[in-house]
Amino acid sequence: MSCYIKLTGSSRGSHWRDNDSRSNGSTIDKLVAKQTGIAMGLKNWLRITFSMEPSLLEDGLGRIKAFYLRHAKKQ
Repeated sequence: MSCYIKLTGSSRGSHWRDNDSRSNGSTIDKLVAKQTGIAMGLKNWLRITFSMEPSLLEDGLGRIKAFYLRHAKKQ
């Protein structure tokens, strides 16, 4: 599964910039690949690819969602 994320404001830290000094702006670590959008003609975007069983991904995303729901600021 892959997703694209638009980088805006403070989320555009120096380690995500499109002019990344690494070879092609991509990183693979722990079955997750990151690639700067400039490689696909999408400046200020980030592509993240998850290489694992869908059930593992669903479980992990569910845990992240539960964490944020517990700690979200109430309006």
